[in-house]
Order: sequence, then structure tokens, then C-alpha cells
Amino acid sequence: MKKDGTVLILVTMCILMAKAVEGETVGIPFSISEAFSVGARIHISDHYAIQPSVGFFIGEGVSSTLALGIGNLFYLFENRSIDHYLGGDLFYLFAEPQNSLEIAGYYGLQYPIADVLHIFAELGVFLNIQPAIALSTFKTGIGVVFYPY
Repeated sequence: MKKDGTVLILVTMCILMAKAVEGETVGIPFSISEAFSVGARIHISDHYAIQPSVGFFIGEGVSSTLALGIGNLFYLFENRSIDHYLGGDLFYLFAEPQNSLEIAGYYGLQYPIADVLHIFAELGVFLNIQPAIALSTFKTGIGVVFYPY
């Protein structure tokens, strides 16, 4: 029940944030890696986007783990219609027996298939900073971003 309330709050915050930046480009990213996540990619400028998200991590011998995150994307340049960006995420994982906090850093590529649909790929690392500091895993992911307006 607590997780349902947290997800509802995050979704409401994403909707309110998207409404607050009306006129900016807002996309809905769906990604698949060691986690499935969905969120809002809000382009504040041509070179910066913020990305709140909610996801579910699934590991070996572990039940699914809810993750709430906020990401920052810094678009570097465009080459042959492919956007290159650096990203940094902060995740709070609701897991048993103990919740944890993780930071991710990554390099990504984004390619527009159409005006409303882009694909992306990312490669980076996760750093677990709670309960103990440890490099936890490499971050890889692929996904799509739907830009409805």
C-alpha cells in the first residue's frame, strides 16, 4: 500500500511538472535494462533535460524492487541526427531487507525515427551509496521516447 501511494505521488508530480513547463518539449521515455522504467523527459533548453522516473528493478533471487528517480541529461552535440548526451541519475530503491540510494552516470545516444518517436541507448555505471558505498553494476539500457507535443 505504501508503494502504491508513492507511485501515485510521483505520477502526480510528473504531470504537474509537465504542466508547469508547458511550451517546452516534453517526452515520455520507456526504457528496458536491468529495470523497466517510465517517466517524463522535460527539455528545459536545447542542451538540458530533466527526467523524473519510476521503475522496477528485477534481480536474480530477488523480488521486484520499486525505484524512484530523477535524472539530468546534458546534450553535448548532434552528429548525423544522433544526439549525444551525458546523464546522471539519483535513485531511491525500495527493497527488502533495506532500502538503498544509488547514483548512476552514463553516456547516451538518441536518434529520431520520427518527430514524435526517438530511440536511445545508454552505457554507464551505478554507485550504491546507502547502506555502504560500493560500485554495484554497469548501467546499460535501450528505450524509446514518445514526444506527444
